[in-house]
Amino acid sequence: MPTGYHIDGIGRTMLLPFKDFTITIGSPGVQAETGPKLLFWWEVTSAAYALAAHLESMKNRLAGARVIELGCGLGLAGIYAGRLGAEVVFTDYSAQALQLTKMNALGNGLTTERTQFIQMDWDHPLDIDDFDILLGSEIIYDYTVHGALIKLIYKLLRPNACVLLADRKRLATSRFIGKMIQVGFECEKFTCTPHITGLPEQEITIYQMGK
Repeated sequence: MPTGYHIDGIGRTMLLPFKDFTITIGSPGVQAETGPKLLFWWEVTSAAYALAAHLESMKNRLAGARVIELGCGLGLAGIYAGRLGAEVVFTDYSAQALQLTKMNALGNGLTTERTQFIQMDWDHPLDIDDFDILLGSEIIYDYTVHGALIKLIYKLLRPNACVLLADRKRLATSRFIGKMIQVGFECEKFTCTPHITGLPEQEITIYQMGK
């Protein structure tokens, strides 16, 4: 964060280096969840870092694009997209996550004119659409959300839009990607293992999909 920038409730601040710049993310540490959803929004993940780093290869497409991040958590991938010139809508089920994402985004130079922060339940989504790029990191671990999420993705995208999902290898991930292919998406895979201090060294796959 810039000098003097403060986030209430932050237990940890991470400096995350990328090719062209460093992003600073504040996180609260593990939180007790009391709601009905299975959430893990409170820490930066290796998948979020890998997804953000992958966006470097899409910088020309991101400039001026309309981007949405689903299940944004602390907002790393969306912040990176914003730094590359995109207009970004951050969404999460958790209001606390969105509060911290907004503080992280503004602390890294994004502006309120080119960002929105929207609380969203995938089962009952708000009436927003028309995005060029959809981002999500570790959002498909729960089988019970797959049907609602696929419907939402269809609703949100412009023609020729791109979906970028990052996750570890697990059965739920493979099944979700299989369902996306069944409904007409083409998928290209990119695999990497981020080596970043403070993040677990995990093999992450980026699924880049379009129709």
